[in-house]
Amino acid sequence: MTWLDVLKPWRLIASLLALLYGALVIMALRDSSDWLLLDCGVVLTAVYLAFRLEYPVLVLLPAFAGLFLLCACIGALITDLPNDTSAPVALIDSNVKIWITALVAGGFIGWGIRIAR
Repeated sequence: MTWLDVLKPWRLIASLLALLYGALVIMALRDSSDWLLLDCGVVLTAVYLAFRLEYPVLVLLPAFAGLFLLCACIGALITDLPNDTSAPVALIDSNVKIWITALVAGGFIGWGIRIAR
């Protein structure tokens, strides 16, 4: 089975949605540029580690998207969301929703690692 057989279009779309939601969460934070740099650094470190361990990097795309979303949720839990944000905060206005999103991110990470085996 090649990586093209494993990397289906719906996996790409689901990963893209996780990345976009993570970007939405980061946009709502006070120091969004700092959190974006931190999250990108964590994901790039994971990509480098996967490359060094010779995992198929494109197949791990859901895991990387889940890691980005998880880092964004951790940032949202550490810092409170401001009241005057321009992002649609109705999606992330409570800690319960952020915890649920973090669980979904963990599911993305597990899903990406499972399909990479």
